[in-house]
Amino acid sequence: MTGYRSNAGMICAAGLSFAFGLIPYASAQDSHKEAQRMEAGGEAVRARDELRAAAERAPNDPLALESYAEFLDHHHDPGTRTVYQKLSDLLARNNANATERANISRRLAVLDLLAGDRAAAEKHLGDYRSAGGRNF
Repeated sequence: MTGYRSNAGMICAAGLSFAFGLIPYASAQDSHKEAQRMEAGGEAVRARDELRAAAERAPNDPLALESYAEFLDHHHDPGTRTVYQKLSDLLARNNANATERANISRRLAVLDLLAGDRAAAEKHLGDYRSAGGRNF
């Protein structure tokens, strides 16, 4: 009987570890869906607040940061570049997929040019190329 309990405990612990590992992912997905619902219902400010809160709750979650950055970008919010930069830094720290890093760097370069920040645009264009980006 003791062997059964220890195996059951280990299985339960493994299941909980797996489930809790998925919580940030589920939370980012849920926040994104909830924000879409709010925005569609005419509550863009609440949607922005939901996405900001999700990004603050999980600053190391690229999905939460990306959802927030894309929302701000869609609404031409002046804070867009800051959030994309946080996402870019996170992707670099995590050695994320080169295509993802290139896409974010490319968007940052465009936003930099629109803001008249040539130095930042050159830096992000260099990041884009370093990540394998071409045809910009």
